[in-house]
Formats: sequence, structure tokens, C-alpha cells
Amino acid sequence: DSLKSNQVDVTCVQVDDSATGAAVIILDENGQNSIVLSAGANGKVSPADVDSAAALRPKLTLLQLEIPLPTVLYAAQRARQNGSRVILNPAPAKPLPKELISLADFIIPNETELSLLTGAEVKDIPSAEKAAKALLACGAKNVVVTLGSKGALIVSEAQVKQVDAYKVDVVDTTAAGDAFIGGFASALLRGLSIEAAVQYANACGALAAAKFGAQPSLPARQEVETFMRLA
Repeated sequence: DSLKSNQVDVTCVQVDDSATGAAVIILDENGQNSIVLSAGANGKVSPADVDSAAALRPKLTLLQLEIPLPTVLYAAQRARQNGSRVILNPAPAKPLPKELISLADFIIPNETELSLLTGAEVKDIPSAEKAAKALLACGAKNVVVTLGSKGALIVSEAQVKQVDAYKVDVVDTTAAGDAFIGGFASALLRGLSIEAAVQYANACGALAAAKFGAQPSLPARQEVETFMRLA
């Protein structure tokens, strides 16, 4: 119902006899969050489910790791076969096969996820750049590291560029990363450059962090564009 009310196509949503996946979100006094995940029906998403969705011939395929890793890999393979660009958000963090990394046009980790993926400590911009370049060496095309209040770092063969965050009063960081990635994907689909897409994504993440909740904090496009004009 929430998706429908936001004009999201739910044609391929299926009903399973498992419980819906759930996340218990724990906030500290600074609005930073930790998440305890119960996969539920998410854990049963299969390659056959990917096949049914692939018939839609998407221009962009956005993947994360709350569904089984073999299904994620299969979805990336199908996307590549169909000419769909692949965005991979490696969360919840876990080691990934090199093949999946090489299939991603964009990998978007936070600092913790990047550390786990590469085995390198990520504590500042130089260490984030070094770790991101290790993913490029594994075949990733572009890496965008989300850095919270420091914005985001774009690392590719063509450029290394930090894009500053928007300053807001942080209330709850839950879904800020999701808002960033969703905003980035939508900007790419509108033909924006990577740098412009990251700037738009930073605005989405900032607006989400300024509100309580997950779905209720996700901003609409008009809200984001107004915020960017006035910032």
C-alpha cells in the first residue's frame, strides 16, 4: 500500500507464506543507527523470481544483500545479458565473489562495508580511495563511497572526486543510505552525470536524515529539488 501510494509499480510483487522481512532499528543519542535484520520472505527470493521480473527489461537493476547471494549474482548476470546497468549496494556487509563485483557498474558501500569488502581499514578519505581502487582492480566500473557528514567519494578509472554533503540537523540516519542510493539511481535514469547524480543523492540522504523513520523520511523529487535550490 505504501508503494502504491507513491506511484511505484508493484506488478512483480509476490506473496509468500513466510513472514515479511523485518528490521529492528536501534538509534543512539546522535541519531546514528544499528539494524538487526530478520530476513523472512526476503531470504526466499530465488533466480526464478528474477526471471519473472527480468521480462520487464529494466534499464537499471538495483541490488542489495538482504536476499540470498546466489540470487543477487544471478540477477546481475541477467541484467548484464539484457543491457541493464547494475547498481550494487553491499549491505548488509559480507564478502562477495569477484564475479559479482565485476558485474557492477556502480558499487555503493559505506565505510564499514568497504572495509569488509576489501579487508582494508577505512578511516578517512585517502584510505577510502585506496580501498575503492581495490574494488576497481576486481572489475568494478565505478565505486561511490558514502561518508555520512563528509558526503560521498566517487572513484573510477576516470576520476576521484569528493562531493560534499548538505548540512542538516540530523534526527535519524535510518534510510539515509537508501535515500542516497534511490536518488542516485533516479538521477542516472534522467541522464545526469555521475557527479551530478551523487550531488542529488547527497540531498536525498540529507533530507532523510532530518526526519524520523524509514519510509516516511524518504523525500519526493520536488522536495529534493527545492532543497537543492535553497541550500
